[in-house]
Amino acid sequence: MTPRRRPAIALLALAALGAVTFVGVIGLPSAALARPQDAPGTAANVDAIDNSIRTADNAGNSRAAIEAFLNSQVTKLQSDVTSAAAARKRITAQVSGTTSASFRDEYIRLLDERIEPVLRHENPFLRLNAAIALEGVARATRNPRLIDLTRQLISDPSPGVSLWGIKSAGALVTESLQQVVGNETLIPAIVAAVKRSPRSGPLAEEAYRAFQLELFGNNRPNDAVINRGAMPVVNATLDLMNTRLAMYGPGVPDDQQPDQIMPLLPATPASPLAENSAMILLSHGPIWTRLDAPTKNNAVATLRDMLVALRDSTVRAADAANAAADDQNERDRRITLRQGLTGLLKTTSQTLEVIGSLESKQPVVNAAQRLAGQPSVIQNAVLIAEVNALITAIETAYPGLRPALKSKFTDGAGGGDDEDPTTEPTADPDAK
Repeated sequence: MTPRRRPAIALLALAALGAVTFVGVIGLPSAALARPQDAPGTAANVDAIDNSIRTADNAGNSRAAIEAFLNSQVTKLQSDVTSAAAARKRITAQVSGTTSASFRDEYIRLLDERIEPVLRHENPFLRLNAAIALEGVARATRNPRLIDLTRQLISDPSPGVSLWGIKSAGALVTESLQQVVGNETLIPAIVAAVKRSPRSGPLAEEAYRAFQLELFGNNRPNDAVINRGAMPVVNATLDLMNTRLAMYGPGVPDDQQPDQIMPLLPATPASPLAENSAMILLSHGPIWTRLDAPTKNNAVATLRDMLVALRDSTVRAADAANAAADDQNERDRRITLRQGLTGLLKTTSQTLEVIGSLESKQPVVNAAQRLAGQPSVIQNAVLIAEVNALITAIETAYPGLRPALKSKFTDGAGGGDDEDPTTEPTADPDAK
């Protein structure tokens, strides 16, 4: 990996861990986070806002106190690592717990004025500090005033900053659906951000979570928002899945390419394990029943293509593990990858089982149940046969689907490569 690429890689890894204080672990000097000349002039040290202001019905009367706090903390965001970490927490803490609507509006309006210049700073680590602070405020308030700042974060050229913008969007997508229409929602910005770095598992996973509309937590939106948002979020999810699937070609590319962005997951550059989060939305009945027929067909075709990609890549991982018999570390890495891919393959089949049940497609349900019920250590030949049976059931139940993803092999008989991928190695790589 060349030195030129390392800062971008380190920043995304750092962002995924959610703490600038990990900089020493990944080998970047703390000076890279904030240089003294980057910070604005010294502001008075104010570390909290009085509770009487935070609960006031007319917080505008206390504007000076709010400004003093924000001036102090935004300055610290651009200071040393320890001060920046503390400032992020304090900025979020002021809008956590019991606060008045008046205070939250005034606080966010003033925060917007002070933090927006930091988001335009040339130093990506300063922008990252601001992004993490804003994510905390978004989670605490879900205030629509943050939508424009969040869109700016999502569109940041740094994958690490963009990651925290997408995290913020997770708390604001439903708000954006209520406030604006069409391309002004946060959804297109999220899709564009992932497409800029399609090999990044963390970006894709956060995007899929944002598209879940907080359906599974304490902030579930009302039916009107779900009605409005179901089609956009499912179409966005499928768009990202198909973008990432297009990188597979006849099989998942090797995961040692020098342009790998996020090396923390035992997966390929496409980080297919991130797609586990996409399955949650697609298998949710109240969402599925709100989709039109073309979108349902697109979803089924995308899941079929996931089966193709996962079948091929799981077999490749097994073959690679056996080829690395003399390198235990490489063998273990490939075994771990195969186990993860097998798990995602089962999750995909379970999603298709739910869809088949909702659509009254019993052959799809039966084939999906057989695949999902296979043991975690599954022979290549059995895996190929069961996946192909499910694909056949899908294409029979849904005639007219788009052509399937290009595959290394389709009938379980091997693909004419140097070795027959259906032949199980003499030593099963999952059996140790």
